[in-house]
Amino acid sequence: MFFDWMFDPPGKGKMAERGYALCAPLIEALEKYRADNQRYVGSLNGLAPKYLARLPDEQLNAMRVTYFSRGLDYELSFSYGGPGMNTCIYKSEAGTWSCMGYY
Repeated sequence: MFFDWMFDPPGKGKMAERGYALCAPLIEALEKYRADNQRYVGSLNGLAPKYLARLPDEQLNAMRVTYFSRGLDYELSFSYGGPGMNTCIYKSEAGTWSCMGYY
């Protein structure tokens, strides 16, 4: 696209870094939960207060953080705007983030 050089690609830039920083303690808590229970928690609410002091609900809502677990793996994602709409997804089985977006 003509204006691509003006904008950060999906998964890069200030907003993406904010999402990664918000999710990092969640990923750490999810891994601790799995180590203790041999599966991942069904809901992020199950992490507090033992694995996380509290969930940062306001920040999670602002970044549209979602979590889905099948027990032995999970997907954690966040979305943000500017420009367009961007989504980054962390897949536990791969241990990596992938991001996509559109204008």
